Amino acid sequence: MKKKEVVKILEENKLTNIWPTTNNVVGERIKVEDLSEPVKDFLEVAKKEQRELDESMKESFRQRDERKKKEQIESEKMQDELEPLDE
Repeated sequence: MKKKEVVKILEENKLTNIWPTTNNVVGERIKVEDLSEPVKDFLEVAKKEQRELDESMKESFRQRDERKKKEQIESEKMQDELEPLDE
């Protein structure tokens, strides 16, 4: 991924401190009023993404289980149809 793409993603997610600056002294506090846009904490964004991934995985498992159950029912139905032919 190119540096410009990475910066764009970080800026879109409103992540701060992506550029090192020489005018910010370590430990200097920035007043909330000085920020032009709301700041999203990295941990907050990561937790949100994790929740979305967990929900997606849960839905994926549900669909898988539903598909397997349907296949099993169809298989049993076909087996029941074949059994009278064996007799």
